[in-house]
Amino acid sequence: TNYEVDKTVRYVQQPMGGIKRLTVAVVVNHITSVDANGKTVTRPLTDDEKTQINELAKQAMGFNAERGDSLTVVNNSFVSVEQEVLPEIPLWKQPATIEMAKDAGKFLIGLIIILLLYLRLLKPMVRTLITPASPMLPAPPDDGSVVKLSSNESLSARGLGAQGYEENLVVTKQIAKENPKLVANVVTSWVSGNG
Repeated sequence: TNYEVDKTVRYVQQPMGGIKRLTVAVVVNHITSVDANGKTVTRPLTDDEKTQINELAKQAMGFNAERGDSLTVVNNSFVSVEQEVLPEIPLWKQPATIEMAKDAGKFLIGLIIILLLYLRLLKPMVRTLITPASPMLPAPPDDGSVVKLSSNESLSARGLGAQGYEENLVVTKQIAKENPKLVANVVTSWVSGNG
């Protein structure tokens, strides 16, 4: 309200849509019962049963005679449709079984790929890392045997003390005189770090 202008403004919001009149029809199936012989029998509703259904429907719909509402209750036999029995689908044709088989196949293919990768790549790599490296030259025997250098020369494996050193020196000088290329190859391999 604005008192300076002497004017009153009122906003009224009406609800959306209004009910002018209701017309309702109710169809009720016949009553099914079993007789003394065990047979299924259908019978129509009595007038009292129709009246009860009529009153129940009026209360449910909010019946108002002043508004011009109308209600009709009809008793009719519904057609019963016999349910068709579908043939049973074999287990291997059922969609759920097919999907499960596809998933199992994908899993098996993945497992086979992982197994092949393990056997072809990882296992040899791990085997080479785990096994100790073999020595470059075999260790000399400790039983006093003689090692053959060539067809004619031999070197004593005992080589202990000054006497063993002198014998080794004499044999080495003799080999150097007879085959200087062999000695040159040995010295070259020592210098390059391969010996």
